[in-house]
Amino acid sequence: MTVEQVCHILTGKLDPVELDQVEAVARAAIRQGVGSFVFQMTHLPALQVHALRQTAKYALQRRAAKDIQQALDNAQLPAIWLKGIALAETIYPFAQGREMLDLDLYVRREDIDKILQIVEQLGYTPYRSENKLFQENDLANIHHTTLVDDKHVMLEVHWRLLKLIGFIPNEHWFWQQTMSFEIDGILFKTFTPEAHLLYLCAHGLLHHTASELLIRHYLDVHYLASTSALNWTTIIEQAAILNWIHPVKHMLLKSQAYLETPIPASVFTQLQQYDSEDEAVHYPAAIKVEKLRAELKPRDWLRRLQIIWRIMFPPRAYMRKRYAPKYNQPLVSLYLSRLIAQMRTVLQAIVQRRRR
Repeated sequence: MTVEQVCHILTGKLDPVELDQVEAVARAAIRQGVGSFVFQMTHLPALQVHALRQTAKYALQRRAAKDIQQALDNAQLPAIWLKGIALAETIYPFAQGREMLDLDLYVRREDIDKILQIVEQLGYTPYRSENKLFQENDLANIHHTTLVDDKHVMLEVHWRLLKLIGFIPNEHWFWQQTMSFEIDGILFKTFTPEAHLLYLCAHGLLHHTASELLIRHYLDVHYLASTSALNWTTIIEQAAILNWIHPVKHMLLKSQAYLETPIPASVFTQLQQYDSEDEAVHYPAAIKVEKLRAELKPRDWLRRLQIIWRIMFPPRAYMRKRYAPKYNQPLVSLYLSRLIAQMRTVLQAIVQRRRR
């Protein structure tokens, strides 16, 4: 019920003064990644400390983004800012209300070494939870690297949009879909609203899973749809080309259900006309397990066990970063939840494999 109340506050259907369990709703808002945003809307005292911390964190992230962009401009290296900072500065009514764990920078694969050198000169070092087993040889299994500076600002440098190559046929189209935004006189590039919406939908359902998504993720979709004159024809056509019809439909439906996002009924009618044949959509668990098996097959047994162990029991720093919304939970419970989710994926893979 508390998550529903958070959504009602976001949509203006519920006045915080009517709340009986203020603390519970505040905790739910924080867990869902919208605590600071709800505070900016309502000034709920129970969220004030959290909001102040997030505002200070956002100021550091904003300053860091400007420094990075200036350095990239000096080196004449193209880059596209994804998700958090770009959405906060372009579509959110309260930029500091868009909480984010890190800055996301999308670059060309051929530029990655130069860009890593530049950010390292700015004081960034590899994040301690980086999985060296995957960094060394398994490039097909990684799509970004994480760095952190002395102010604890985290930066993810992406050279692919999604974790698994098979989930996106061609990224060339996305590099052609950019727009500029400005922070204190410095020009940044991000995706057009249409491209960003497509990416957010795929990132939510193909990179992560529906069970991992927070209200914050749907709020991104909501503001993209609410504040932009979207070309729905382009979105639907590209979703069909990319085999992303299902992720787009899911994210739009959920955003509409949670936040009353204004989406024309004709959009769902058109989406329904496409029958996605992408197995990654219909059989996500089976595809993920099969890709892992393919990666393990050429390895010796020791290497296989190392990789499986790292998947099951990542470093503690990674667990804190990956499951930040549940930061107040003991690490033991986070590892247990992760193991249960992995077992569920394996069971789903077995069922899905029989259906194919």
